[in-house]
Parts: sequence; structure tokens; C-alpha cells
Amino acid sequence: MMTSLLVNTVKVNETDRFIHGRETATVLGERIERINNGYRALFDGITFINVGIDDTLRNMRWRLEPYFRHGPAGEIAAEVFARLQEHDTAYSRLRALQHRERNKWWD
Repeated sequence: MMTSLLVNTVKVNETDRFIHGRETATVLGERIERINNGYRALFDGITFINVGIDDTLRNMRWRLEPYFRHGPAGEIAAEVFARLQEHDTAYSRLRALQHRERNKWWD
């Protein structure tokens, strides 16, 4: 689970950085199109997240659920993960671009 969490966090951050062009807060639509049409250039087979339609974070959230129920540490982790969705983070920015209802990872 920790490996999945770590890799998916890198994927979220690198996808966010790529679609914003590193130098702008504006989403570069042509880069989203490139990712969603098969551009996968991260490293060692690690791919970007398909913006707006990917289920990676939903699946990760489901896998985290049992850990969130393990006492105070799990409760803290659940709260931190929830806050990542609310504040200005790469997670919340990708969440704002999500348009496929069945792939929502928050709630």
C-alpha cells in the first residue's frame, strides 16, 4: 500500500506539473490531450494519470479505506488525505478536472 501511495503521489504531481507547463497556473489543454491519447513519458514504465477520466486515484482510495480504520494513525491519514482534496494541491487540481462520475475518488 505504501508503494502504491508513493507512486500515485508522484504520478499526481508529475501530471499536474506537465499539464501546467511548469511555468504557468493555466492548464494546457493540448497536454491533457497528449496524455489521454497515450503519451506516457515518466520513467520505468510509470505513466501520467489520464486527466479527467482516470480511475487510479479512486482505486487507491478504495485500497486505503482499511488503513483509515486503524485507530488514531488511520484517522489522521484519512483526514490528511481528505484535506489534500480540499486545499490547493496537485490532488485537488486533478480533482477539479475530473469529469467521469464513476471514477471519483473523494466523498
